[in-house]
Amino acid sequence: MPVARTFDFALIVGQAVGRRAVGFLQSAKDPSLDGGQKFRELKSAREREVRSRLDYWIAGGTNNRWFHGWPDLTKYKECFTFKWKENRQHQRLYGFLHHPKPKTAPRFVVCVLVYHDEKNEDETDFSILDRLNELRKDSSVVQAINSLFPEERSSKQKWVQ
Repeated sequence: MPVARTFDFALIVGQAVGRRAVGFLQSAKDPSLDGGQKFRELKSAREREVRSRLDYWIAGGTNNRWFHGWPDLTKYKECFTFKWKENRQHQRLYGFLHHPKPKTAPRFVVCVLVYHDEKNEDETDFSILDRLNELRKDSSVVQAINSLFPEERSSKQKWVQ
């Protein structure tokens, strides 16, 4: 019998929260959800670079060289990635967009980062986006995210380093 995965979602410590927020989905039973681990391993200067891109997105900015989604592909329109270059390798943090407060704040969106990947080709690895879509629809994932953003006011929020 397969072991049920449990998920935890935490916002990034020190990252702004406005109309948008960013955090990592994690699971002790699934080490493939490695986005948070990669972020924690970034060296100081690289971490500042990535955080500045996160801040820019949170503030409503657009810059396809730093981050993008796939809005023209219906199947993948909720998938999202943040990008940077390190040691001549193109780095990606892949995730999906989620609206945890559809009744009280329908425009509020959270970027739920999940996976890290390196790539040197221009083509998207759609198998990663397919896995993101599976997670995005998983009720235990949705519950983990929504627990930080209840429709009624609450001061409880988890943060990740």
